[in-house]
Amino acid sequence: RGWEYVYSIRTYHVDIGASYDHTVEKLKSRIPGHRPISTIIAVPRLAFPQMQIEIGVEAYK
Repeated sequence: RGWEYVYSIRTYHVDIGASYDHTVEKLKSRIPGHRPISTIIAVPRLAFPQMQIEIGVEAYK
């Protein structure tokens, strides 16, 4: 199974100004021609101090 089954991507960013463009660029290059729903959320912190971005996906099947 691959990215073609992904219908939703949710990303959480500690510093959205520094990470947004890079994250979108990498996702577009990883899954060209496929555009699942994307929710991008700025947060004050994540589970561990060293984490800057958390990505969750939902897929069919």
